[in-house]
Amino acid sequence: MLDRLQRARTRVSDLDAQIQRLEVSIAILRAERLVLQEPLDSYTYPVLTLPTEITCEIFLHFLPPYPACPPITGPFSPTILTHVCRTWRDIADATPYLWSRITLSAQELSLDTQIEISDLWIRRSRSRALAIDLQNNQDQNLMGLKSLIAHRLRWERLTLRIPTSTADVPRTDGPMPLLRYLDINSLFHEDSTPLTFLDAPLLRAVVFNYKAAAMIPVPWAQLTSLTLYYIFPHECVPILAQGLNLVHCELRFVFSPEETDVVLNFTLPRLQTLILQDMYHECPSGLLTSFVVPALRTLQIPAWFFGSTPLDDLRAWILKVGCKLQKVHIIGELETSDEALRREFPTIGDLSVRQYADTDWNPFTY
Repeated sequence: MLDRLQRARTRVSDLDAQIQRLEVSIAILRAERLVLQEPLDSYTYPVLTLPTEITCEIFLHFLPPYPACPPITGPFSPTILTHVCRTWRDIADATPYLWSRITLSAQELSLDTQIEISDLWIRRSRSRALAIDLQNNQDQNLMGLKSLIAHRLRWERLTLRIPTSTADVPRTDGPMPLLRYLDINSLFHEDSTPLTFLDAPLLRAVVFNYKAAAMIPVPWAQLTSLTLYYIFPHECVPILAQGLNLVHCELRFVFSPEETDVVLNFTLPRLQTLILQDMYHECPSGLLTSFVVPALRTLQIPAWFFGSTPLDDLRAWILKVGCKLQKVHIIGELETSDEALRREFPTIGDLSVRQYADTDWNPFTY
């Protein structure tokens, strides 16, 4: 018994000695750490010495080019800027433009989570005009639109894809004083829709498919840019009759056998850019003659829109409408070279035949 107690006393003494040696070592390490930490604490990273205005401008260049919307989550979301440090978080939170373009397209997040994040972005955007992009999941788009409808006074751009039924589509009637751009792809089966955009005095650019064009009221007369697609030529007549202020027009036609019997006349006195497409290569020749566009400067047109004598047809049409074309791209194939074309039309500076259409001829960004 006495031996066991003696061994315990000896062991405790040894442990006390080890603890004392370790405490001395820890004290030395802490002193060294303090010496090293002082200059680190006093050092300011150069990026944090930038004026707030410069940092804010750098943040704005983090966004994709306008009007594309950044994702609401992930490495390309402005939210990532708030995760770097407190200074960056404060600057990002105080920069409304970072949060003014909203899309609900994060497949990995539930719709409720995306709406919650979009509500936060809207609060951060303060009074900035909003660009809304709802074009991925059609069913989710309606729920997203419902959550954003209360902010329509701030809408500047709206891109929307909606399903076949209008039963759950929220009403959009009411003033939209900032709305400039509207892009809707509709698959409505009903004969009416609660969507209306008549009270939008700044609306200038519209992109509609045939269903949206037939069912959604907009102030056609004030538009300067219009794109209609999957639409029959005769369906364009009542719309273009009101489009006297159009400067840019893109029409992507479909045709039916009855279409050849319809007499068309599209008089657009201010139009400068006309882009014609045929979605299924079914266009009857001679459709170009339906357009009276004396101010036209830019034309993109499929080769099969002409008859058997395309150069003669183009020359006759130019003389008829009196336009002074500066740029003409003919899409498809013609039995003539670009050099021969330029000899035939020496006053057109940019004249060529190409296989594929240009994807972006619209100078208006809105």
